Amino acid sequence: MSQYGQDPGWGRAPGSDDPWNQAWSGRSQPSAGQPPAGQPSAGQPTWGQAPSVQPQYGQSGYGNSGYGQPTWGQAPSAQPQYGQPAYGQPAYGQPAYGQQPYGQPTYGGRGLWNVVKPGILALKPLEFSDFFTGPVAVIRHNPKATILVSLLMQVVALLVAVPVTLGIQQAVATSSALGRDVAESIGLVVGSMVSAVPMAIGTALVGPMVIHATREAVLGRKPGISQVWAAVKGRVLPYFGTSLLVFLLASLPALLAGGAVAAIVVGFVRSTTPDSGTVAIMVMAGIVVLLLALVGTIFVSVRTVAAGTETVWSSRSPGAAVKQSWELTQGYFWRVFGALFLVQMVLSMVTGMISFPLQLVLGLGLEGVGSASSGDPNLGVYGVAQVAANAIPSIVSAPVMAALVALITLDLKIRREGYDVTLLSQLDDVSGR
Repeated sequence: MSQYGQDPGWGRAPGSDDPWNQAWSGRSQPSAGQPPAGQPSAGQPTWGQAPSVQPQYGQSGYGNSGYGQPTWGQAPSAQPQYGQPAYGQPAYGQPAYGQQPYGQPTYGGRGLWNVVKPGILALKPLEFSDFFTGPVAVIRHNPKATILVSLLMQVVALLVAVPVTLGIQQAVATSSALGRDVAESIGLVVGSMVSAVPMAIGTALVGPMVIHATREAVLGRKPGISQVWAAVKGRVLPYFGTSLLVFLLASLPALLAGGAVAAIVVGFVRSTTPDSGTVAIMVMAGIVVLLLALVGTIFVSVRTVAAGTETVWSSRSPGAAVKQSWELTQGYFWRVFGALFLVQMVLSMVTGMISFPLQLVLGLGLEGVGSASSGDPNLGVYGVAQVAANAIPSIVSAPVMAALVALITLDLKIRREGYDVTLLSQLDDVSGR
């Protein structure tokens, strides 16, 4: 028999005189297979412990999670299940909280850039490629208000320019004592310069109509010639005034450069003994002045490019239109310059390929007529051929350049003023277009 305070042997049977066994002698003993009182049964967790039941194959037990799921009483694991997004991360193809789904509009007018395209272009800032394809799209959308109007204007201008050219040449030839060839050459130059006036007027009349037709094409509308004229007839004279003001501003650097070059020439003439170094300095100074004049002219032309369109679209006066154009092009000089330069370069090559063969063919044909009638070639026929050959390519180039300027202005107004919202408000039914 063991003493009190000593542990009984592990093999001691119940009912011995061990004090611990005697303390439990008055209590009921559990039956076979049952745990003592106060003890959990097999498979049941003790107080404060998680259950220990083992799950069946493919199932998660009570309080236990499957792969990647947190256990009872523990924080969720930072690792997601295979194919499931992490906590707080969007599922594949779904936008994150506060972000816009791809291709869906956001709140407000600007968010409709990707979906609203009522006409030839979507109502959003233009891509640079739109400056090449946009003018062609305008002409294809409404050829009557663009190409046909340009054709009519150039025909009227030719009917005025050709008689003026021949009349000036004839007047110079009969009143000059320099000889027939010299007189006809002078008459050719003077006649070409004078005939350029009706041609310029015809081109200027095309501008407001094409500018209005461009905005209507962006909105998906196709007005006729009478409708376009009714819309812009009150803006023709202000458009002429704006064009004249822009021309004078762009010519100002050239005029200043001309004065500077004249001063250099006068200084050179007054020099008593100009040496080679002085001559070289004066020549370099003249070249620098001319380059500065060219840069100034280009700069002014780019910054005032939107003045004509503002006159037509916003009904501004010439001065206000120039000021507004200066503000619109602020920060976008190189973008506007690149669009104008590249499109004009391509257009010049195309029109040159058309006008040179026409001038050659017309010159040869008219020379044959002149030789048959008078016995010798008439230099005046070249003037007529030149005017006609330059007018024919202008039928296409005039509306293309007017549409390009309108699209440049549209792009600037959308970027600076939110003009796309203004255009949206002019649509009758956005969802139906």
